[in-house]
Amino acid sequence: MTMGQRIRQLREIHGMTQEYLGDCVGASKQTIYKYEQGIVTNIPLDTLYALASALRTTPGYLTGWGGPDDDGPAPAPKANTVPLVGRVAAGTSVWDGQNIEEYIPAAPRCQSDFALRFQGDSMINARIFDGDIVYIHSQRDVDNGEIAAVLAGEEIVLRKVFRTPDRLVLRAENPMYSDSVFAGEEIKNVRILGKATALSAMVPHEIDRVDGEWRRYVGQPIAARGGGVRPMNEAQAKMAWKHEQSRLKNRKPEEGEE
Repeated sequence: MTMGQRIRQLREIHGMTQEYLGDCVGASKQTIYKYEQGIVTNIPLDTLYALASALRTTPGYLTGWGGPDDDGPAPAPKANTVPLVGRVAAGTSVWDGQNIEEYIPAAPRCQSDFALRFQGDSMINARIFDGDIVYIHSQRDVDNGEIAAVLAGEEIVLRKVFRTPDRLVLRAENPMYSDSVFAGEEIKNVRILGKATALSAMVPHEIDRVDGEWRRYVGQPIAARGGGVRPMNEAQAKMAWKHEQSRLKNRKPEEGEE
């Protein structure tokens, strides 16, 4: 079996199109076709490793020059697992092996191709908290207002996406964060990786273990996006309670306090 035949066989096993595999490794559909047909056999080393990672095998198996451990597809991830992607190293594709932290069980009853471990509080109003696992279905675009994984530079962020004819807006679900607006040539540096389809809270959130303390913030004024004020809803009240707890925890005792 040739290298191209191995690539095609594994691509079909995983239910990938040539276009999708190309997106995974930063190549065109036509390039994948040439690899599979043997028209191009001198595949760049970084692309070879990216192909092996996306196809869940080893470079040795694809090329046929591996040892005894490379005589078939890598046994590691099971069919019902997805890669947990971390920070994307400069000059690599998202699916490069060094960007994949581990393989985790796929989310039940929803379509997902990879997952992210969310960090920070920028999506707290969408009930996505620090440490949560967010499952993503790979697609090149999303509808306005949908939450997507977006690659901006070397950083993968989770944001609501809004498009107009001349600009792309990435919006956090936390009024303390400003919109990220891209226009003109800047849009070329932003890539939508997919749509958020499921969420897994790895541990119970502290805010959900404390019965009702956050409710005293409901209805209190908060700065509204675009100016003015509005009353806090429940999600914003929980966020305010969380920040207050953090402030109290980190506050330095004043003189005379014990």
